Amino acid sequence: MCRPFIISVFVLCIAGLPGHLQAQIVRNPDLLVADAASPVPDGWRVDGQFERMTLDATVQAAGRPTLRIDYLASAPYAGLVQRLDAVALSGQRLVVQGRLARDNGAAAVGVWIRAFNAQRQSIAYANSYEQPLPADRSLREHALEFAVPPEAAFLLVGASVYGADGSAWFGGIDVRLQVQGASPNRP
Repeated sequence: MCRPFIISVFVLCIAGLPGHLQAQIVRNPDLLVADAASPVPDGWRVDGQFERMTLDATVQAAGRPTLRIDYLASAPYAGLVQRLDAVALSGQRLVVQGRLARDNGAAAVGVWIRAFNAQRQSIAYANSYEQPLPADRSLREHALEFAVPPEAAFLLVGASVYGADGSAWFGGIDVRLQVQGASPNRP
């Protein structure tokens, strides 16, 4: 008879657990690739245009190769994106985190999130492009806070490179619930 109560307490308390114990919001946050012939990570899709996408063992995240995107400035941007259902996250505060690196050619690398309403109109947006990222090919944490608007139907979350010819490395992209206040979003 105690099992339903214990399960209920667990479900109610999960939002207060440390990040590594919370339920995953994105699929495959470590950007693991099932087939080396196709380096697009499972659960993610390519966004924008790039010259080349490969797994690169010279820049590692937790002992595994990172995803490298070689970018040409003639394209608007290149990166990865994943669509998330916003209904269950409505009104929640999220933290979007990415483990990113760049070389001296890539102008801007960052994580981003955008909310859309049921009519597929953008209603809120945030990115980390203004956060410093040294051009030394060393993975650094980028993070941003985002308040999911109550009218959001779905979210797009991702990481991109843009602005100049160069390379960017992606060691992971994750989304977690935030307990404290979030910054305002812009459409």
